[in-house]
Order: sequence, then structure tokens, then C-alpha cells
Amino acid sequence: MEKGKRYGIKNILLTSFWICLGAGMIVLLVAAIRKKDARNCQGIDITISGVNNNFFVDKGDILNTITALSNGNPVGRPTGSFNLKKMEAELEKNVWIKEAEMFFDNNETLFVKVTEREPVARIFSVPGSHGHDRTGGYHPATEFRHDPQDRETGHRFRRRFGYSR
Repeated sequence: MEKGKRYGIKNILLTSFWICLGAGMIVLLVAAIRKKDARNCQGIDITISGVNNNFFVDKGDILNTITALSNGNPVGRPTGSFNLKKMEAELEKNVWIKEAEMFFDNNETLFVKVTEREPVARIFSVPGSHGHDRTGGYHPATEFRHDPQDRETGHRFRRRFGYSR
């Protein structure tokens, strides 16, 4: 007759203790995540980098996109209701945005970091004008929104020729 392995009360209590401790940690982590997702967005901080002087995308455009995607003013909404990956993908659909990164900090401030494409050339042709950026990307003329500027003198034409956005 085979003798079965005996478990002592000490081993059973020790195993039960570790199982309860692990389950308790999981419950606490889930509760902390839910609490953090229930907090409201306190503000938005938008940073644009890439081009030094002529911005083709401004903070207002980015804020309008975020407002449209969040169905209203994002400030005051729960942080768990934001789909940050979808918002980043939507921002990157703009031809002048090379990369977009969005995240919340511990103060529930939404940080939006946008890297803008740098235009190199604008080409005028019979069908219309278009441009190319430093990476070789093609951009239609309707996406050019900067102030015209003489490249040799750096003089802006806005006041002299009545150019406005």
C-alpha cells in the first residue's frame, strides 16, 4: 500500500496566506486604476517642435481636433474616457504633423507633444502648387498656411500686400 504525501497545517496556512496576499494586491491595483481613471482632466499643455520659425500647425488646430474627438471640452472630463491612441492617430493624419504623443501626468494634465514636418520646397506648376518636406513627403498647396516670406531678405509680405490667413 502506498503512503500518500501528508501536508502539515503549517504548509497549508502558508500557502493560503500567500494566495490571499496575492488576491488582495490584485484587488488594490484594480481599485487604484479605477480611481485614477475616474479623476477629471485638469488642463491641456500643447508643445509643438520641429520647425523653428514658421509653424504650419498651431495650438488652436490641435486643440480643435482634440475637442472634436472628445465630443466637447476635454477639460473636466474623466481621464479614462480619452482614447489617446485614437487621438494620436487622428492628429498624425494632418500632413504637417510628423509625430504626436499624448499622455496624462500625475496632476491629470493632458500633455500633447507634436513634432511638425519641416518644408523644404514649394513647387509651382500648371495644375497647381505642392510642396515637399525634409523626409520627401508630398503636400498639396491647400495645406500651406504660413506667412509668405522672401527667402533672401526674410521680409514678410503680410502688411505690404494685404496677405491674411
